[in-house]
Amino acid sequence: MKKLYDLNMIENMVLTKKFVLLYFSSKECTVCEVFGVKLEELLKNYPEIDCYKVDMDKQPEASGKFGIKAGPLLRNSILIFDLAANARSQ
Repeated sequence: MKKLYDLNMIENMVLTKKFVLLYFSSKECTVCEVFGVKLEELLKNYPEIDCYKVDMDKQPEASGKFGIKAGPLLRNSILIFDLAANARSQ
């Protein structure tokens, strides 16, 4: 899983790729870290999926932009974007 380090990089990925998976995680969130390992294993079977990890501690503005409030909630840890739908909604 590739890492994204700033909000501009994250926004660029979302706007330039047709499909991208963003995984928001925090080193202090043990559930996020364990889930991240499982997600990386799963993604080995799907090389066509671009997946990027966003560190919520280092990128709090990205977490806020995408509505991520807490890492332990797995349903809030992953956002999937479709370029066309995302571009129209903004």
